[in-house]
Amino acid sequence: MNYKIFLIFILPFILTGCYSIETVDQKVIIGNSDKYNFEIQIIVHNEGRGNIHNLDINKYEFKNSDWIYLNSNKGKIKSSDIILTHERKKTEYPWLQSELNGYIEFINDSLIVKLRTPYYAEGNNKPKYWVDYKYNGKYLTVSSE
Repeated sequence: MNYKIFLIFILPFILTGCYSIETVDQKVIIGNSDKYNFEIQIIVHNEGRGNIHNLDINKYEFKNSDWIYLNSNKGKIKSSDIILTHERKKTEYPWLQSELNGYIEFINDSLIVKLRTPYYAEGNNKPKYWVDYKYNGKYLTVSSE
């Protein structure tokens, strides 16, 4: 490795403590949807410092969300009745997450998310295996109205 490149480009990122942290809000927002009966928003907070691709060592903070669409908010909902997407109201291909496994379950004022998403080998259109959805967990439900 060229030490000049290391000293000029890499070392500043190490010394400034580059990091990235993602935390999920423990409340989900449930509202009405145009196409489906219900829309669930899972809010994710992101903060960090640095972007080695842009040679930037500034701090950053932003929120993004995953969205679940369904027609019932009672009991256990199987994956075939769930639309999961990373973009609000984008419920069709290519935005929706296809071939989900698992369920979500409404219990009193809580929502349990227990889903698995497919992992595809490069160049293959059939899932190689399934992985736990990164925002699985138990959430407090809050109405958007």
